[in-house]
Amino acid sequence: MKTWITYLAALFMGIATTLLFGDSVYISSILTTLSGLVGSIGILLFIPLVLIGFSAGVASLRKDGLGGKSLAGVISWSAVTAVLLPLAAALLFTLRPVTFPVSSTAGYDSLPDTFLSSVFTSAGQQLIMSNVYYSMATATGFILPIVILAWIFGYALKPNADVIKPAYMTINSFSEVMFRLSRTYTVFSYIIVYIASAQFFTELYQEKTVFVAPAFVLSFIAVTAILSLILLPLLYAIFTKGKRNPYRDTFRSLSAMVAGLTTSNILTVAPIAEATGRHSNGVQKRVAATTVPLYTMTGRAGTAAITTLSALALITSVTGAAPDIRTAIIIALFSCLASFTTSMATGFEVMFSLLIVFRMSGISLYGAEMTVLGLLPLVNGLAILLDAQIMMLGQVVSSRFISTDIKPPYKDIL
Repeated sequence: MKTWITYLAALFMGIATTLLFGDSVYISSILTTLSGLVGSIGILLFIPLVLIGFSAGVASLRKDGLGGKSLAGVISWSAVTAVLLPLAAALLFTLRPVTFPVSSTAGYDSLPDTFLSSVFTSAGQQLIMSNVYYSMATATGFILPIVILAWIFGYALKPNADVIKPAYMTINSFSEVMFRLSRTYTVFSYIIVYIASAQFFTELYQEKTVFVAPAFVLSFIAVTAILSLILLPLLYAIFTKGKRNPYRDTFRSLSAMVAGLTTSNILTVAPIAEATGRHSNGVQKRVAATTVPLYTMTGRAGTAAITTLSALALITSVTGAAPDIRTAIIIALFSCLASFTTSMATGFEVMFSLLIVFRMSGISLYGAEMTVLGLLPLVNGLAILLDAQIMMLGQVVSSRFISTDIKPPYKDIL
């Protein structure tokens, strides 16, 4: 059975579980524990997938002289989406502004500085790679050190001499093993989606804020839908010069997008994106292996867009008036810049990006920004859903840059 069917079925089963047991504190605790456990499986798989697959991919692209073009695809797609999506979100907000509802976490004004400090300290410690094994062991949320190590190894692995070719063939074989593991993980990840979706909806149900502020929820969902179904397909059609059907490729990316919405963790989604990109969207293994890790850090326009909406809604709530278009554009541009740092705060991207935006713009809401924490499953889930779509379509964009993409028939997709 295709993954888009099993994942959507798991999503609806999660809703049913919430409707049956949403008031139970014990169920919430069990789901939180199980969600953390199964979510870590994807991260545990992704780290060796980066170490081996990224290295093999870099070596293969260097062998054919395609590394620069593939990277150009990543950079251009990431940059264009990072600018246009938050700007579009800002424009849509000014047309129909909403206020951010007060959640159970509002007013904790001492937490933002502590949160930012801990994130930057942890990322800094991982970047100072005095101990390679420590960097690999602690790379559960910030994978830049692993990507750097894998790139160095892959750069040296270029099979331009007979003595190197056996090593290249060996690492390429191990890369195929990792991709088979990621394919298996993708096929059975409907279990993860079920547990994560049950927790996702249970947290929102118990928070209750969404029930007293339906206009806020519908506004965020509507903007996400417009960006996902109109703006991103339009940009994708431009980048692929009309050679790819954006809606077909988005449809084939549903499993990664559903996983992103429910888990709110881009690293858990990444192995699904690599396997789905290869088998469903016709992306070469070497392209999927090299672009997906990069997109987990650079392809965060969805986070930028949802951060823009959240910041503008918070300002409206505190001041009682919606920001003018100039202020909205400034917030959108700051969100664009902040999105490139959010890989340091996996699972809390919108919260982290929001705090950075307010620091850069000199805006103080005296703790009101912490109300986002209570609704983080919703806002961060929508952000990662868009990020997952950007990652999936971005793989094909990079493939188009090196003219290696194919169009698999429906019967062959995952």
